[in-house]
Formats: sequence, C-alpha cells, structure tokens
Amino acid sequence: MSRFNSSIWNVFWILGVPGIVMVGWVFWSAWRKRQWYYFFDAKHNRDFPADAGNFKRHWKNYEGLAKLCITLSAGAIAFLINLLANQSKASNGFAETVSQVAPLIIGFFGASIFLLISFLLWMGYCYEEYSHSSKHDTYRAWKYALTQSLGFMGFIGFLLGFIWFGSFVFANAQNASSLAAAAASPIASVVQSPVAPTPQSLGAWLVSDKSVAAATWGLVIVTFLLVVATALLVGDGFRKSREQTKQWKEERERRIAESRPSAVVELAAKEDAPLDMCFACFNLGNNTFYIDRMVVTASDGARYESGLTPQIVTPGTWVTIDYNPAELLGMFGENQPFKEANCVLFLRGATGIVTTDPEWFYVGYGNGRADWHKGRLADRQPGVIPPQHKIIRVPKQNR
Repeated sequence: MSRFNSSIWNVFWILGVPGIVMVGWVFWSAWRKRQWYYFFDAKHNRDFPADAGNFKRHWKNYEGLAKLCITLSAGAIAFLINLLANQSKASNGFAETVSQVAPLIIGFFGASIFLLISFLLWMGYCYEEYSHSSKHDTYRAWKYALTQSLGFMGFIGFLLGFIWFGSFVFANAQNASSLAAAAASPIASVVQSPVAPTPQSLGAWLVSDKSVAAATWGLVIVTFLLVVATALLVGDGFRKSREQTKQWKEERERRIAESRPSAVVELAAKEDAPLDMCFACFNLGNNTFYIDRMVVTASDGARYESGLTPQIVTPGTWVTIDYNPAELLGMFGENQPFKEANCVLFLRGATGIVTTDPEWFYVGYGNGRADWHKGRLADRQPGVIPPQHKIIRVPKQNR
C-alpha cells in the first residue's frame, strides 16, 4: 500500500474508472434514444416553446461548484507542501510520515484542479460552437461524453483527496496512541525512573500530532459541509429544471389540444328549402379549419364517402353541406323500411385531421320522396318525442 501511495500516477488508474463509466452511460443513452447530439438550450428542442430558456442559468451552478472544488484543492495542496517543507523536531516525525502518502493525495487534488478547469474550458468551447450553429446539432454525443467524464472525474478526485488524507491521519493518530500506550506500560515504568508529569503547553499541543489530526479532520468536515450545501443548491436547480420541463410539457399539450379543430355537426334544413336535407357544421374553437370530406354510414354497413370542395370555417361561423337522403334508399326505395345512418365530417386543421361526433338520422319513403328525420329509429316508438332538426336561415352571400 505504501508503494501505491507514493506514486502520483496511480491517481489516473482510480479516476479512469468513473470516466469510462460516464462515457459508456452517455453512448448507451444516445443509442437508446436514437439521438446522437444534445441541446444546450431548452428552447431549441422541437417540443419546447421558444421561450423555454437557455444554458446560462445552469452554467452558473456548474461554474460555482467547480470554483469551490478548485479553491479547496489548491488550499489542500498548499497545506501539504508547507507541511513537508517545514519539517521540525516538534512535529514528532509526522511530516516524514505524511510524505509517504502525500504524492497520491497531491495527485488527487492536482488532478481535480486540472480536470475541472478542463471541464469549464471544454464546455465553454462547446457552447460557443453550439451558439454559432444554425441547426444547433454540434454538441455531439462524444463531446457530451467528454464533458461528463471531465466533470465527474474532477469532482470525485476532489472528494477522494480529502477522504484519503483524513483516513491516513486517523490511522497515524491511532498508531501514535498505541506507541504512547506501550511506552506507559508497567514494564516501562519499572525500567525508567519516575518523572513528574508536566502540563503540556498550548504551543506544544499546536505542533503535536493530535493538533494536526484535529485540524485535518476539521478541514474534511468543513469541506464536506460546503460540498453538501453546494450540491443542495445544484440539486434545487435540477429540481426546478424538472418542474420547468414538466410545465413546458403541459403547456405544449394544451397548445396542441387548443390548436385542434373543434366543431359540431347537426342535421338541418334551410329556411327557404325546408324539405331538402343538409348538415350544418359549427366552428366552436379558436382555429380555422376546412372540411375535407364527409362519410355517411348506414345501419346495414353501407358506406358512402363523398369528397367535398374544401369549405373553410373560421371561428364562430358555420357552413352547410347539402345531402340527398335518397342515396340510402336506392332505386326501389319505396319498398324499403326506414334505414338508419350517421354522418361524420373530417376536419383538417393546422395539427392534422380530426373527426366530428356522428350525427344520426333515418330515412324512409313517403309523399313521393325520401322522408328523413333526425335521431335514431328507436325514436319512432310510441310515446317518444323525436328530436327536431334545425331550421337555418342562410344569408344571401352563403347561398
């Protein structure tokens, strides 16, 4: 273990594992989604609104966390170098012991500084290139994988540096206590002449192993609290980002629903031609659409589809579509009972085609012509009041 701690290059063997894992995770995610590039700004996603936001707010979180780790890592390196450079007898050999593990700890902190600075520079370069791209597809999967690897390796190196240092100081303090206990054993007291205990001065305590251990663990605890606080701030930013994404999704679904054609179809007759059958289509929504085609389906399964000259229906208006009910009865309609059928209109809007609810009617033969009525055949039962069709007054310009 001492040989492992004495080589600074062993840091890359340790940090290389999470780096490789992050690269694999990014490429697996890209393969699963079948999307080999990423968006920095949420507003550039096709399904997000144009004011969805940009990357600047998230950049501040990443930059703040990286600056904190870089500053504390540089301070830890300065502390270790100063401790090794100022070895004295008062340290009781602690500096000589630290020198055994110092290369690996300095390697962790130095790698953290290098990786996090590279992380900021690389992400800044990628965002600059992304901002000047017309299609915003320059942030490819391999670039995103490198960004993730640099960030995670730098942060893990920062944590391992303090954990490694704190574990070593704790183990060294335990060894020192064991040696002190052995020196104070009864056998040693018999061999040595009794010496009156003298109170330890504050200056002697400050340069002892115990003070160094306490200071190191205090630094570890403070660093951990700072990292947790920063992670909570970043996590809060991620939480707000998820909430914002959910809000954008709901708004997108609401806009799609509102952009669909909304209409109702009713059986009607024009005021100036009360015996002629027609269908009235009322636009109840806020979007203009046009009637693409009409399908009439009889109860016996016969289907009559008619292509129409597109009729544009603006919000708050209506149009009429004439229909000859004799088509359902055929050539010998006078010998057939009433036949039930329904009419469905296909409406084409900006977001596609929607169909209206079926409007039911039934047709028979009477008074020398096709006799049509609104509703179902069940409405002809005794005691049932059949629904009445609408009488529409068509303006002259619509006739």
